[in-house]
Amino acid sequence: MTFTPMKDLKGYMTPEQCRKVVESADTGRDRTLLQLLWRTGARISEVLELTVDNFVYSERILVIRTLKRRKKKGKEVIKMRRIPIDQETADILHDYIKKNGLKEGIVFVGSGKLGHITRQTAWYIVRKCGKKCGIEKVGDKGIHPHHMRHSYAVEWIKTYGEKEIRKLQMILGHSSVTTTYEYLQFGPFELRDKFDGMIKGED
Repeated sequence: MTFTPMKDLKGYMTPEQCRKVVESADTGRDRTLLQLLWRTGARISEVLELTVDNFVYSERILVIRTLKRRKKKGKEVIKMRRIPIDQETADILHDYIKKNGLKEGIVFVGSGKLGHITRQTAWYIVRKCGKKCGIEKVGDKGIHPHHMRHSYAVEWIKTYGEKEIRKLQMILGHSSVTTTYEYLQFGPFELRDKFDGMIKGED
């Protein structure tokens, strides 16, 4: 299968760097937002539109809603997918919802007409926290929300390799697995070990 190489091959962070960004948050809202971006691989638009009903704490599941625009017919279609989250992230989100008395509606409530905080606000939060912990650039660009998504995908590939590529496609919400295959450039490590063995004449 052929795929398009990513333009910025250093445009991701290590888990340790991601955690530093999250821990640099000044408020519970910002920490929860950053944690979700890092540990779910969701797009910033998807996280901002997350509702209380989209979170099933007992099952550690998020229901992610994505708006797809069909160019030919000009129609808008909402696609939904269920993705698992780790216990730490589930607890952080659960505590945030409980402490703020959220019973329904958008989790990250804003003052604008959209209901949720804006993308610009989210960008500001990420950059502020990145600067606070000394991570102002990731690869060739200033740190931004999508770097969290890339970091999630790269770490998944480094851990599981190609054998779990379909699961990663589902979690990221890629329409085509070809897009997900781009992340194979970052792993798996066992292929590098085999290459080293080949050079040395080992089996």
